[in-house]
Amino acid sequence: MGLLNKVVSRGATVLDTLNGYCQHNPVFQGIVLDPPAGMAGGFYDQLSAMTSSFAEVRSLPSGRCLLLFPQSKDRDLISHRLAKTLNTVAHLTFEAQEPQGALNLLKPFL
Repeated sequence: MGLLNKVVSRGATVLDTLNGYCQHNPVFQGIVLDPPAGMAGGFYDQLSAMTSSFAEVRSLPSGRCLLLFPQSKDRDLISHRLAKTLNTVAHLTFEAQEPQGALNLLKPFL
């Protein structure tokens, strides 16, 4: 399964994931990405390798990818660079001060 595949849908809920991340980063940001067609498995490994120094990567039940990182990072720049480098689409970028608010933003992408 490579570096990543911490799939949110196995055992933990999306809210559990957000609560866990929020314990260390009370205000956090996220990006929801689509893997390019035909590259799902390799995409998660590549994304995890590229962002491991500053972000957590999770696979959502929909097959999309959730990237979580601290507020101090520039989410628009990260989103733009990932979209260009990995040929992916960023469906949502957000900042959250609590997990339930983030979950509300994520619901359409689950």
